[in-house]
Amino acid sequence: MNCKQAKQIKIEDFLKNQGITPAKIYRNFFWYKAPYRKDSNPSFKVNTTKNVWYDMTTGTGGNIIDLTLLMYNTDLTGALRILEKPGLSSPSFSFSDTQKTNFPGIEIKHIQTLQNRALIQFLNKREISQSLAASFIQECYYYAFPGQTKAFFAICWQNIKGGYNLQNAFGNKYIAGATGVTLIEGTDKTANIFEGMLDFLSALEYFKIQKPESTIIILNSITNLGSVKDKLKEYSHINLFLDNDIPGEKTATEIKLIHSGVKDYSKITYPGYNDFNDFICKKPQT
Repeated sequence: MNCKQAKQIKIEDFLKNQGITPAKIYRNFFWYKAPYRKDSNPSFKVNTTKNVWYDMTTGTGGNIIDLTLLMYNTDLTGALRILEKPGLSSPSFSFSDTQKTNFPGIEIKHIQTLQNRALIQFLNKREISQSLAASFIQECYYYAFPGQTKAFFAICWQNIKGGYNLQNAFGNKYIAGATGVTLIEGTDKTANIFEGMLDFLSALEYFKIQKPESTIIILNSITNLGSVKDKLKEYSHINLFLDNDIPGEKTATEIKLIHSGVKDYSKITYPGYNDFNDFICKKPQT
């Protein structure tokens, strides 16, 4: 794929491929939360007629190549390889949940202790300290396509199937290897269940805990619940810290059907917020 061909791809289709949907649509303008930085209000607009974007907060903009360079911290060759992924060259297409969260062909180059400044700043913006995060996550450098010469970087953590969950400094999520649950064994008979790693770290920050005594089950995806249903019977109590959305509520209901000692903290600790991390980022300061 060359630059001319890449520029024919609709920006709104490219963002849809990444699981990013517009917050509002007005005529030929699609408004989003910026996909490469924390954006509480939709300030990133796409002109679907001209196929260009503009960030009202930073005053930057450009075409789809400029956006890919920014989102993936890559060079022109890397951007074109990302944009030539199957499906992006056609004007209309659909994507499964797996494709939204699992970038195909992820190859980890190496893993090390958390120290990358961009990743630490990303965590700090999510109200998570480096000292706490470093006890549970690492940073990895990875390739997303054949022939890539400059590795991307992301925070990462392993799951029980030997795969790794990755999340880069823009908040984009990927999987390397098999997808599965992350399990942190505790010393008592209580299990705390989270959907994602950042929600678990948010709970530690909120409750001022360095090392949990209870077992921690991070689903990484609610589709992984089936793999731990039998294990849940080992615990006397289960505390839920899931998302306050329809999939989160359905998952909570499913867990309550198989265990009688369930307490749903999403409705107690952070009602009205999307998830635990959203809560600690937006809650009023005392």
